[in-house]
Amino acid sequence: MALTKVINDLADLNQSGSTNALKGCAGTTAEQPVSTSSIEYLIVGGGGTASGDGSGGGGAGGLLTDTTTVYHGTPTVITVGEGAIGDTTLTNQQANGNDSGFNGIRAIGGGSGQRQAIGSNGGTGGGGGNADPVTAYSGGSGTSGQGLGGGAGYGSAIYVTGGGGGAGTTVDNTDGTGATGSSGQSGNGGSGRDMQSFISSTNATTAGVGEVIASAVWFAGGGGGGGVGSGESPTALGGTGGSGGGGAGSGTSGVVGTNGSPNTGGGGGGGVAATSDTVGGNGGSGVVILKYNNTIITGYTVSGISVANTFVNGTDTTLVFKTGTGTISFQNDSPPGAEVGMLRYNSTLGQMEHFNSGGWKDFTNV
Repeated sequence: MALTKVINDLADLNQSGSTNALKGCAGTTAEQPVSTSSIEYLIVGGGGTASGDGSGGGGAGGLLTDTTTVYHGTPTVITVGEGAIGDTTLTNQQANGNDSGFNGIRAIGGGSGQRQAIGSNGGTGGGGGNADPVTAYSGGSGTSGQGLGGGAGYGSAIYVTGGGGGAGTTVDNTDGTGATGSSGQSGNGGSGRDMQSFISSTNATTAGVGEVIASAVWFAGGGGGGGVGSGESPTALGGTGGSGGGGAGSGTSGVVGTNGSPNTGGGGGGGVAATSDTVGGNGGSGVVILKYNNTIITGYTVSGISVANTFVNGTDTTLVFKTGTGTISFQNDSPPGAEVGMLRYNSTLGQMEHFNSGGWKDFTNV
């Protein structure tokens, strides 16, 4: 053959034994088709229970919110953690809430409030218990970036317990630390976080997620510590639940602690210690809420899990997941257009062309 080179500055295709291909044309990342997107997320783990009679409040599920990158067409796992179930044996059985997650990001379930022991660690810590004779136990620890610790039992009276931790932070001007018990009052649950900037009170009410108070939407409040009812001296009121679905602790003989609210991650309220002891309340289930730009993501498919609610506000689409485990795959169905280095034959001009930063060019003009 007479041909020794196709064009200048390309590999010689007539070299003996050459395996070189045509040289690609230079370009920038911005000229490539979009294959990933940024997703905003709010993930709340399931709330912990208050274990046994006269127990500290259950810790709220951990709360995480930020953005993450997903690949179009690649299934991503979603899990909504269930709340822990109250112990019916009136003994200490640690029952933390279940974790929630999305795209490898995990919000840890809330710690268990304890009867005559230290509260367990979790996304937020469970409240500490108290014993007879007076032995006040500390609350469990929360997970950094997700929630705070539970409160301790009261050191001057038997069975007065601490509140479960919540996810509140100084960013929200709230205190997520469970309160320590005091004279005549078991500790209140720590406050959760107001996430109205992520989901409006109207949409949260429609979806049945979070605790809506006026225009605020609270998640991950700790459960109140269980009090001391009639038959013991001195008696003590149960602690109140923290904003964000935390259940109230019981202070009345025979009355169980209040459950954490569903899809808030709230901790369960402690049971009462008295002649008629009661168990603590269940933890509230968690939630996963995702938000994306619908001009970039043009659709999605889910498997094994259902979208409970969809809200569209301009270019923002919000998806709410309330139970289960499954996957979601996002799509961008817009034609990607030409990629840098593509070749084509222009039949109008009768020439081969390549695509670079300047658009389609004569193939001989590299």
